Amino acid sequence: MSPITNLAGYRFIPVEEPEKWKSQLLPLCRELGLKGTILLAPEGINFFLAGTRSQLDPVLTLIRSIPGMADLTPKESSSATQPFQRMLVKVKKEIVPFGIEGVDPARQPTPKI
Repeated sequence: MSPITNLAGYRFIPVEEPEKWKSQLLPLCRELGLKGTILLAPEGINFFLAGTRSQLDPVLTLIRSIPGMADLTPKESSSATQPFQRMLVKVKKEIVPFGIEGVDPARQPTPKI
């Protein structure tokens, strides 16, 4: 078996129609046999994926086709075994919950002073 590559990445950038991207990402990930989690929200993307390079590359290409994600470079590590049990793609209100109403890191990354 090929070594497992683990990808972790996120980007705060406005994502139009996150449900549309979910409907493309989930079937592709399942078809390729990937495991992990992709969170999509109007504020961006957050993902942890694990698989072989040939499984990951098409999904990374699709993620990079989302406007504003073309230069996304996830962190990579290796593992001997698959660290995830299943594949999830979820649309959330926030990719990283801040618990503060009105915070929008994709459109306004710093507070107004």
